[in-house]
Amino acid sequence: MIWLALYWAVKGYTIGDIIVRVFGENIRFLVSAVLSLAWPMLLADQIIAGGNLLNAFVNNEILAYALFTLIFTVYTLLVGQAGTVKIGFLRFSGYRFATH
Repeated sequence: MIWLALYWAVKGYTIGDIIVRVFGENIRFLVSAVLSLAWPMLLADQIIAGGNLLNAFVNNEILAYALFTLIFTVYTLLVGQAGTVKIGFLRFSGYRFATH
C-alpha cells in the first residue's frame, strides 16, 4: 500500500508533474531531455511487440502493426496517462496478492 499512498501524495498524471513534486523543479530539464530520447524508443518497442502478437492472430504483418498502432493511439487519446497509472496500480496489486 506504500505505492498507493505515494500515488495519492503525488497527485500528478504526467511524468513531468510527478518528477517536479517528488524531486523538485531543478531536475525537470534533465529528466525532460532524457525522456525525450527514451520515450520514442519505448513507444516503438510497444508497437513492435503488439504488432508481433497480433500478427499471430491475423497472419498479416502490415495489418497487425497498423491495427495495433490504431488501438494504441485510440487508447492513449481516450485514457492517457491516468489509465496507465490505474492499470499499473492493478498490476502491482495483483503482483502483491499473488506473492503473499
